[in-house]
Amino acid sequence: MPSYSDFNSSPSHSSTRNSSPPPSESDEGETVWLRRLLFHAKSNGKRKRDDTPKRTTTVSSLGQGFRKIVDLFADIHELVADADMHEHEMRTGMDLGPEADPSNEEQVKRRLRAYNSVKILPTFVPNFAEAINNPKPEEVKAFLNEIQRGGNDARGDDIYELRAAVAGWLNKWTPRPDVQLDTDDRAGRGLQHDLCGELLCSILHDWDDPEVREKVRNFEQGYGLGPLAWALYAGYQGSAGNIEAGYLQSMLLVKVFRYIFMSPASARSVGAQDDENDAPRPKKSRKASQKDIASTLQMRNQVTPQAIAYAAVQLLFALSSTPQWGPDEHEGLDFKGVYYHIVDFFEKVDEDPESKKIVKDLLKWWNRQIFPDTQPLRANTASLDARKLLEEQRAARRARAALSTSSNA
Repeated sequence: MPSYSDFNSSPSHSSTRNSSPPPSESDEGETVWLRRLLFHAKSNGKRKRDDTPKRTTTVSSLGQGFRKIVDLFADIHELVADADMHEHEMRTGMDLGPEADPSNEEQVKRRLRAYNSVKILPTFVPNFAEAINNPKPEEVKAFLNEIQRGGNDARGDDIYELRAAVAGWLNKWTPRPDVQLDTDDRAGRGLQHDLCGELLCSILHDWDDPEVREKVRNFEQGYGLGPLAWALYAGYQGSAGNIEAGYLQSMLLVKVFRYIFMSPASARSVGAQDDENDAPRPKKSRKASQKDIASTLQMRNQVTPQAIAYAAVQLLFALSSTPQWGPDEHEGLDFKGVYYHIVDFFEKVDEDPESKKIVKDLLKWWNRQIFPDTQPLRANTASLDARKLLEEQRAARRARAALSTSSNA
């Protein structure tokens, strides 16, 4: 029986270190890759059993998180095939990396990214384990198709809603833009709109310089758009000499994230031009409300690289004049390249301690912005200090009393 990889075209490989065949040549069955990934996902933390009766939920509705926290662009079948190949390489010791063939470096990066992403699926698709144990490959494929359809639909909803939301925020910018944005139309956005163009422009270029601005608008070589947009930086300021400083810390990006994963009301509690270190905490409604998307997707009060990358692309897309969603570049902006750059920014830190600390601190910062009430606070030692002081003073009083009694004897 062919493996799942046989349903997706992928290049063949050879290895001098290990003669084990790749998954596309094994007899393990169509769902072996999913079983292995599920095993790894479960080993990272078991969820408590919940015997509460659940409403019947369609697979496509469960899949709403696929684009948000798994992968924004990849076809789900290609994604899991890449993940399976990476797992196979780890299990067998097969070396298909850049040392064996320098041309494989990008492929290895893609497979590692896919492996990390696919492991997220079981966290928000409760029936994942049962579905992958289905011995019929056509039903497994249909199940994955439904997950992808749900993800695509949810992505479309976010695009539609943020078109109006982001325009509304920018229309209140200080100073106010000379040309107000139409909340229902993208045509007036992009590089030709002064504020949108400035936010889309790379920190490597000075938008305030008329000559530079003209070159950016004319898509001249070396003046392209990309993941280093001003819109993604703290205070909308960045340095070409230190592109990590303030990266992915703009309050406009935080607003977009809250809008998508929390609620529109949560987004309104933050000003797009607030100080990123002193932003107001999101207000909780006193009335019972629907569970937010972050809770539905079992994010467990933790912001993830994929979620940040998703929000960043949604922001840049809302700033652009792109007429409709698609993988192609628009005005020189490669949304797909931006997404994977941000994911790799967090995941491809190698063994560099300083880079690891930067990434760790950035995720902590994000957790404070989105889930402030769940973050660990500094230990409050006031009660312990008071008790210690009380015991010391009582002991001193007893010692004085004993000394007085002894001297009177």
